[in-house]
Amino acid sequence: MLSWLDDQFNNKRLFRRLLVINCCALVWAATFWSFGYAYRDTSLPGFEIAAVITAIQAPITLLVGFCSKLYTVSIEKNN
Repeated sequence: MLSWLDDQFNNKRLFRRLLVINCCALVWAATFWSFGYAYRDTSLPGFEIAAVITAIQAPITLLVGFCSKLYTVSIEKNN
């Protein structure tokens, strides 16, 4: 079992793929929440709603950019 897992992590890039899948799920969840927040909370002005959505989306966008950079660098190292 451990040799199979070691092979998956080292040769098949399992960890990197799981990282990309988790980042995609995180972006989807944040976007889903953002749309729901924008439609649900109409008591705030548009600028304040946009500020809240930006406060949620900006760190996630930075994280996804960093993870995609790590993914592409690791692919280039192995080739």
